[in-house]
Amino acid sequence: MRVCLWYGFKQHKTASESFRTLSKVFGDEVLTQTQVYEWFEPFKNGDDSLEDHGRQNSPQTIDNDILKQVIESDPSQTTRELAQQFRCFHGIIKNHSHAIGKKNRCEKWTPHELSDINKTTRVATARVLLRRTKNSGFLDSIVTGDEK
Repeated sequence: MRVCLWYGFKQHKTASESFRTLSKVFGDEVLTQTQVYEWFEPFKNGDDSLEDHGRQNSPQTIDNDILKQVIESDPSQTTRELAQQFRCFHGIIKNHSHAIGKKNRCEKWTPHELSDINKTTRVATARVLLRRTKNSGFLDSIVTGDEK
């Protein structure tokens, strides 16, 4: 694939054009667009080597316990802000946050699964809202119909 990309580069094609061409010929599963862009970078910098240089750094890891403490201390942080704080890629933060059962929803870190307190709070809130609609008669004022 690298030779094909180098050939496209020598024909003055962009990384996007080369990706589309390879996808047509070999299918979408062969390379991702990100991989094509990463492989085009050395060619742009004058490196015509077709050898795989491998990883320069070992994969980054972070301590899940420390990440959990940081997220719980300030749940409004984004993955990119956490990545800057831990000096790693935001994809690593996503992977580790999923491992500790957290997801970033609506600008706030939430548990992957609801705790008993969360469930109780939701039920209580739903009951209050149901009582409020029954007392106000709001649902009685809705008129429905079909296209006819």
